[in-house]
This record gives sequence, structure tokens and C-alpha cells, in this order.
Amino acid sequence: MTLRFGHGLVAPTHDAAYRATRAASPECPLADSKTKLILVNSPHHPTGATIGDGEMEALRDFTAERGIQLVSEEVYHPIYHGRQTKSAARLPHATVIADLSKAFSIPGVRTGWMIEHDAQRRQQYWTARAYFSVCNTTTGEILSEIAIRKRDVVLGKTQEAATQNLKLLERFMADHRDVLGWIPPQGGMTAFPGW
Repeated sequence: MTLRFGHGLVAPTHDAAYRATRAASPECPLADSKTKLILVNSPHHPTGATIGDGEMEALRDFTAERGIQLVSEEVYHPIYHGRQTKSAARLPHATVIADLSKAFSIPGVRTGWMIEHDAQRRQQYWTARAYFSVCNTTTGEILSEIAIRKRDVVLGKTQEAATQNLKLLERFMADHRDVLGWIPPQGGMTAFPGW
């Protein structure tokens, strides 16, 4: 499924992003001549699906060849339940956005970041942020710095809690499989059961 918005903005689900990496034709239904940006999130929320490293590289190639900006939202990175994937920040054509609210479990500080390799776009983002944002609180900045400096401990605790909670959810889903179905999440701290 692909979500299409006005002005050529496309927001694919992981299914569509996966298909895009396999597209051999410039007439791929995911993108057309009006498409300016493809946004993915991995680990995906709410499903917990992840895009593998090879798939992300293929998606980056797909977008770079067509002059489409690729944005990867990674607020649940690096919380995984199986195969780990690398951040898209390693890819020269990808823009990455993340924050401390999900994987770092401190949403109140309202602190995030963007990794942008393109200097012109980075300046545009900086200008927009200066125009639309107010400053963070001093306490929030201090807590953010502590969390980042202690990221191994903080992310380790988050991973531990997510793993324990997933085991509980797996048991619950197994006990209720006659009325509930799901695909267990590969990452993050959310799942998307159905009935």
C-alpha cells in the first residue's frame, strides 16, 4: 500500500518500500515524475517491520537514480528482535531523523536530530528550525546529554524491557490465536495485531 499526498509526496508502507527496491522499470507505480520524497520508518511503527540493509541500499539507489529524496525515520533504532539493521545514516543520499522519545524512552525532553549529507538541504532545515522552533529547556538538554553519553546503558535497558514485553505478548497472542492474529515485530516496541 502506498499513501499519496499532493505535490508529489509519497509515503510508502514497508510493503511498498520493499517493492520499490525490486522495481526494474522507471515506470514503477511507487514513484512518478512528480515524486519528490519517499519516507520510510524502520523499525516501522506500529507493525515492527524492518527494512534490511540490502533493501535500504536498493531503495537509496532507486531514489538517487530518480532525484527523489529518501528520508528514513529511525526513532526505534536500534531496538531489534532478531536481525539488526544499520542506520540509513551511512548512506550518502539518505536523510535520517530520530529522537530520544522512543528508543531512549525520554519523550518529555522533546529532543531529536537529523542527519543530512546534503549541505544545501541541511542549511534549509537549520533555517526552518530557527524559524519554527523555540529553544529546549535547560533541564531537557542536560537529560538529553546524559542519555546520549550513557546510550549503551539506556538503550540496553530499553532493549531488555522490549524483549521481556515481547515474550509476554507472544504468550498472550498464542493463548488467543483463535481470535487474534499477528506478525511478530522485528524491531521497535509496538506490534499490530488483528482479529
